[in-house]
Amino acid sequence: MSITFYIAEFNSEYDRVERAYRCDCDDRYSDAWNIAELNDLPYPEVGDYTCDDCTDVSINLGNSNAYDLMRWLDIRADEYGDIPARELAAKCQRRLWDVDRNHDPEVEGWEQGGEGKARVISCGRRPGYLRDTTERLLKVAQKAGERLIAWC
Repeated sequence: MSITFYIAEFNSEYDRVERAYRCDCDDRYSDAWNIAELNDLPYPEVGDYTCDDCTDVSINLGNSNAYDLMRWLDIRADEYGDIPARELAAKCQRRLWDVDRNHDPEVEGWEQGGEGKARVISCGRRPGYLRDTTERLLKVAQKAGERLIAWC
């Protein structure tokens, strides 16, 4: 499972938050991937299907990394939500100050289960992952301007 953080706007007509950017880049890339797979061709490079306007509009993280990032940034760690982009940008900038508390350590991987039990594996996380991801999320928040950053 994963959580995507994206630029959003509030749609007052339907009383809900909606994605603010939608380009056909993802669809074109997905189509090219499917054609390659069906015809045993080399898979396409994602960069060949990304337009300049579609960079820094979203990031996708595995659930545990997303929840850790939300706690790291001191925002509500939930499967969905939203926050004003300017507020999120300020939280990201504070976490990027070069002080000891803003450098996240390595997280060891682990495995549980097996022998008739459900098997759960955590791959761990390299040191600095949350900090690097915060830099990526800051770019999204800055591009959003006065809009929202939503996640689900």
